[in-house]
Formats: sequence, C-alpha cells, structure tokens
Amino acid sequence: MEYRDLPEAWRQVLGAVLGGAVAWQAPEEVAEALNWGVEATTDHLAALDAAGWLEVWERPAGPAVTLSALGAARLGVHLVEVGPDQRPCWSPIGEPEPPAPRARGVCRDARAALL
Repeated sequence: MEYRDLPEAWRQVLGAVLGGAVAWQAPEEVAEALNWGVEATTDHLAALDAAGWLEVWERPAGPAVTLSALGAARLGVHLVEVGPDQRPCWSPIGEPEPPAPRARGVCRDARAALL
C-alpha cells in the first residue's frame, strides 16, 4: 500500500510521527500533536503497526512508536542527527545533512582565535 492510498487519518498520524522533535514518540505525544484522544490515536497506531508502517518499542516509561524500515523506505525518509544533543529525527532522503555542531570555544576566524 502506498502513502497516497492510505486513509487520511493514517496520513495524519504518520505526519505527526515524522514531525516529532525526536524519531520516536509515546502514543500520548502523537495524540497531543494531532489534538486527538489517546484511545483513537492508539487505534490508528496499532493499525499502522499491523500494516508494517510503524514499529512499537517497549520502554520502561511506556511504549513508543517510530517508523519501521519499510515505512521509512515508503516515505522516502531516513534518520539524521540534529542539534548539539545529536537527537535522531526523520529527514527526506536527498536533503542535505544538517551541519555538525561546532565545538564550544572554537572560533571560525583566525584573528578572533588569537584573542
């Protein structure tokens, strides 16, 4: 099943997973991003998991969802590390990689480094 053939609710859920601050999210975070109830969101997450689009990870803090390898391939995205904390996020394949964080106290300009 291709992305364009998915029900609208599934596309919205996948969009929320893709747009998260980190590559995996708790069902409650996905529900909050969509402004939906947790139960309805969980139903859609379970259906997407059964269809192979998502993976569910069990964590001590509770379950988290992320794209499966198949889902990422279907959507044309891959993981990149973003920001100084190098958090993994989804990014379209072919987009430039985010710049590596610069070390603190390092100057770009040689004259400034002499100071």
